[in-house]
Amino acid sequence: MLKSISSDEVAAHSTVGDLWVVADGYVVDISAFASDHPGGIDNILSLKESGSNFSFSSHFRYTTKCFNEACIKCEQQKCPITLTFQRSRKNGGLDRNGNITSKPNAAVGSVTILGKQAT
Repeated sequence: MLKSISSDEVAAHSTVGDLWVVADGYVVDISAFASDHPGGIDNILSLKESGSNFSFSSHFRYTTKCFNEACIKCEQQKCPITLTFQRSRKNGGLDRNGNITSKPNAAVGSVTILGKQAT
């Protein structure tokens, strides 16, 4: 059985250096990745402060696929599971301003799936 994590526990991790979010019902520690997120930390903090849960369905297909596969792995092997996001374009990913980075197939950052959000 997956670890069940309360909303209060998630809320207690709300700084850039110690940041947990809920994504598609899973509690994800994005502390090591937040400041390097291509969309910027402000978007993440704004979503967290609003109390809204996040869905990876709004991301690129490859990002969504990787997250979904990690969630399945988490369900089968127990959390935590660390997921490293890779740029999926041959010419590199995008930076915060939407410019191509020219760093093909490089790691963007890692997150750790800790468990499921308690209901």
